[in-house]
This record gives sequence, C-alpha cells and structure tokens, in this order.
Amino acid sequence: MDIKQIEHSSKGAFVIDVGDERLAEMTYSKAGEKIIIIDHTDVSDKLRGQGAGKQLVLKAVEYARMNHIKFYRCALLRELSLTNLQNFLMC
Repeated sequence: MDIKQIEHSSKGAFVIDVGDERLAEMTYSKAGEKIIIIDHTDVSDKLRGQGAGKQLVLKAVEYARMNHIKFYRCALLRELSLTNLQNFLMC
C-alpha cells in the first residue's frame, strides 16, 4: 500500500489513495513542534481486513521516530486493538 503524508500548517494526515478515491486516512494535529495527536482514523470497506489501519499507524511511528516526535492517540485509535504495536508507540 502506498501511504502518503499530507501536512498543512498545524494539521496533517497519512492517506491511502487509489486513483481519485481516498480509501483510508489517519489525521493528526500538531501540538507544538515535537508532539502530534492522532485524532481520526477511517478505512473504507474496500480495504477492510487488509491491514490498512495498521499500516497507517506504522507510517506514523516511522515519521515520529525519524523526526524525534512523540505522538498521542485519542480513544478512537485505541479501539483498533493495537496492543502488538505498543512497543513501537513513542508516548
């Protein structure tokens, strides 16, 4: 899956687009220069069961590590049962 990062001012997203259609996204807000808060995740039914949500999280982790940024996630993201990723999260 090709995941792109979009960033505008204090907001950003990791997205999966196929053609002109956005099939998955994980949005975030910046809280200063070294903290981002993941506030929304959405995956189209077309990608369900393919690990798209997990790939978005892994891309965010990669971005955070490369840029020495901590990230926090809201309760919505916790519902994705990402206990396997807890050792990757930089909170």
